[in-house]
Amino acid sequence: MKNNLKVKSDFLVGLRDGLPIGLGYLPIAFTVGMGIIAKGFSFLTNALSSLSITAMGTITMTSLMASGETYLGIFMALLLLNLRHVVLSLALSQRLERNVPVIKKFLVGLGITDESFAVAISKSGEITANYFIGVAVFPWICWVVGAIAGSIAGDILPQKVTVAMQMAIYGMLLYALVPSAKKSRPALYTIVLAGILSTLIRWLRPFCSGNKVTAFVFSPSISLVLGSILSATIIALKFPTHNCNERS
Repeated sequence: MKNNLKVKSDFLVGLRDGLPIGLGYLPIAFTVGMGIIAKGFSFLTNALSSLSITAMGTITMTSLMASGETYLGIFMALLLLNLRHVVLSLALSQRLERNVPVIKKFLVGLGITDESFAVAISKSGEITANYFIGVAVFPWICWVVGAIAGSIAGDILPQKVTVAMQMAIYGMLLYALVPSAKKSRPALYTIVLAGILSTLIRWLRPFCSGNKVTAFVFSPSISLVLGSILSATIIALKFPTHNCNERS
């Protein structure tokens, strides 16, 4: 009985801590849902893609699909984009309670986002699976509801309105990048250099499309991957780890 009460208590505390995250997800999910419909995808596609909480992943995937990118190219781009989740999962596993059932491990892994991880890892002591599931549940519901509501609005509202509202996506991207760039000069250099290199690689595509291999290497998704990797490598060599937080 005591254990059942603790499980319920941990879950409710997590639910409370996840409430602000969920409310913050609603407008982003709504905008992403509208963007998917505006690209010509169906309501069902949007509903299924919303089951995974990844704004950048959804935007990248649908943009590449709409441009006719290959499945391998889309996979590579999404793999690079979501590699941070491996790091987040490893870090969380060091604080997670022991002997967690497989089904709860699956739910914890499914619910890991930047925000849910930040909230959970800020707690002192051991993190219970029920607490983390509680943190993740409301944001997940808000994301699904917001994305579906956005897709419905995308079908109802005039096209000019939906296109204009998609500008919020670029605002979201800036919101994600600017704080890191302000805190760290190396992060700023990485962002700028990645953009330059990715653009340069894409610019070279017409000159290097003689066969399938070069066409793939210089495709939109792979140019993004290569630009990001080259930029991160160059800046990491220039600014070693112990200097990454310095502003000059």
